[in-house]
Amino acid sequence: EIISGVRVKTFSRFHKKKIEKELTKKLEKHYKEFNVTVSADGKFIHETTKMMNSTDTDKLAKEIKKLKK
Repeated sequence: EIISGVRVKTFSRFHKKKIEKELTKKLEKHYKEFNVTVSADGKFIHETTKMMNSTDTDKLAKEIKKLKK
């Protein structure tokens, strides 16, 4: 599974959904065997960074499911 957070420039925020769709298509093309999730939400980026730095692997799967919802 691939989870990606993307930072967008100030005026690009009006096209977040379009940017997310394009990046999802590109990643799915290159990584066909993975489930791809792309988000341009700032909180998504913050939470994924926090999870990457966490050492508690037991909660990791739960947090990923919660974040994807």
